[in-house]
Amino acid sequence: LQRQLEEQEEQLRLEQQEQERLVQKEKEKEELARKNALRWDESRHTLCFMGQQYEMVLIDGGSFLMGAREQDLKSIEKNINSGKALELITIGSSNSNTSSFNGQHEFRNAVPTHSVSVNPFYIGKIEVTGDLWNAVMGTNYNSSLPFGKASWYDCQQFIEKLNKKVGVKFRLPTEAEWEFAARGGTKSCGYCYSGSNMLYNVSINGRDISQPGAASKSPNELGLYDMSGSVWEWCQDWYGAYSSQRQINPKGPN
Repeated sequence: LQRQLEEQEEQLRLEQQEQERLVQKEKEKEELARKNALRWDESRHTLCFMGQQYEMVLIDGGSFLMGAREQDLKSIEKNINSGKALELITIGSSNSNTSSFNGQHEFRNAVPTHSVSVNPFYIGKIEVTGDLWNAVMGTNYNSSLPFGKASWYDCQQFIEKLNKKVGVKFRLPTEAEWEFAARGGTKSCGYCYSGSNMLYNVSINGRDISQPGAASKSPNELGLYDMSGSVWEWCQDWYGAYSSQRQINPKGPN
């Protein structure tokens, strides 16, 4: 009888240990899911997902001369003639899709220069990566590279889903906000490219399929990466001719 009782106690002890193990395993699974889930850290203005972080940078408001400056044109023409400027961007070289440079014609579209003022806003420290796109859209691109396979309409769907998931109102920057940030905002040093007058300090050739991941080059004055070169970057507003009049927080043409 004593032996039978001891066997029963041992069986109960083993069952209890197994139950505790299963509970602990479930807790660890929930903790891992919590860490990997896409969430917004308000204190750091950072998106967190799969052990990664996507930081938003506060850009102080200010005024600047928007559009293609004559010194920019001279610099880019010099680089074109030397064969160094293919697939790279000079700040102010386009209107709506702002991270491609296809030559002098596109650059000449960004005239006349005009005074623009923008309010403070946040913008991503790096471009949206394939990993972040996956976390929001449920795709499987498996890449830490900047995501360059999205149309403007794809971006609107991405933002809508992101906002629902994290409860924060994200949007694409306006062209004016993008250019102000690319130029270095209130900390601008007047560079031709975003963060440098030397192309390859800040720019990745968009045709190079072996290009390194985001933030592989030097940042600009605001700590933003890949504003020159890399993949194309969409803005919220549509393409339209520039005005010579001073503008405040322009939203582009209707």
